[in-house]
Amino acid sequence: MKLSKFAQQLIGLGYEIFFNPTEETMRVEGQFDSTETEEIIRNIDNGKVSAWFISEVRLKYKSIESDSEYLGCCSYSEFDDFTGQDNDYFDDMLRTCLDNLENQLKELKAIELPKI
Repeated sequence: MKLSKFAQQLIGLGYEIFFNPTEETMRVEGQFDSTETEEIIRNIDNGKVSAWFISEVRLKYKSIESDSEYLGCCSYSEFDDFTGQDNDYFDDMLRTCLDNLENQLKELKAIELPKI
């Protein structure tokens, strides 16, 4: 899988990235202009999963895993076009997951165990 520079940087720091594309159930019609819609439908009919999907992204660092971040109505020639673009939707999703991990850590640090 081709990855953006930001994603590569996260992996270099020890993060694990999970990208799970699933079938989009929302209709293509009305999402794009008619020419794009026809091309997407043609690609779907030809079995090209990257033509119309929901993206799920998660991050894991050591034993802490972020909540999943979802983006629907994705349409790309290849999944690499989604995950490999710098400063695009995939990077935005990764940043949201990173924020979620940071918030989880803050919450954990704020917990005080009862003294025995």
